Amino acid sequence: MDLTYWTSIAVGIGIFAAPVLITGAYFRRQKLQKVHPIREKCLRPSGESTRKEMDRIWDKITDTMLIMIPSVFLVLFAGQGLLTIGNTYLRDLLLLLIFPFSAVCQSYAGVKLFRLSWRYRCYKLGFAGERFVGQILTDELMPEGCRVFHDLQFDGFNIDHVIVSSCAVFAVETKTWRKPVERHSGKVMHQIEYNGSSLLLPNGMGGMGALAQAQRNATFLANWLTKQVGDKVDVVPMLALPGWFVKTTGRGAVKVINPKLVRTQVFRPDSLPMEASLFRRIVNQLSQASQMELE
Repeated sequence: MDLTYWTSIAVGIGIFAAPVLITGAYFRRQKLQKVHPIREKCLRPSGESTRKEMDRIWDKITDTMLIMIPSVFLVLFAGQGLLTIGNTYLRDLLLLLIFPFSAVCQSYAGVKLFRLSWRYRCYKLGFAGERFVGQILTDELMPEGCRVFHDLQFDGFNIDHVIVSSCAVFAVETKTWRKPVERHSGKVMHQIEYNGSSLLLPNGMGGMGALAQAQRNATFLANWLTKQVGDKVDVVPMLALPGWFVKTTGRGAVKVINPKLVRTQVFRPDSLPMEASLFRRIVNQLSQASQMELE
């Protein structure tokens, strides 16, 4: 087989791989030689853990594509080179080994790429919802004396938002769901019904998982704050559904709202005020728990 042919393949792969390897080595060296100028910690913005997960998924997508693209050209060029082998038996054997193996590898990479892309799409939607809700909570509640914290990290899970008002503490779980469209009329369905124990979505699916998650987060946060501040702290579970009209037909433990109506649940005339010292201690603990280092 012509040595020049295989040399050209190696050169082509090197041209493709060299910029990736050089760039990676450069940034690794820069990380070792230089440090971030800001050493102080800051409060976590809304959707921060979702953004980091998006970055990890995107890295996996690019890694998969970096494997798929050059391997396709390698197999094509290798197959063309194998056709020049004079020994028919050896040529057919190598072709039978290379092409099925390549097909299996490409199929696996294609399925992986599809799943990663789907996950990235879901996380991107969730990130947009968390940022949107976080902005509404900050704009609507903080001018009224409330404190709002985002993306509190605990062991294996996070709480999207925590509101501390002069009367109560709220643990807010955000769920961003796409709106289905009626097949015949093209009408966008925008209403979710909440009967106090379950959610009825337009496509007939329930949102029991979201309600249970909101309740679970509130229970954990109440126990955690009680332990940290030394006084009993009750936390109200809240589920925020951005972009949806929520029709409430029954009362339940979880408050389900469109985030634009959050004031109606936080500022209630029948709420009893919280002690100022307890308010300060709760805010102090949440401020410490929601800090992050800048990368």
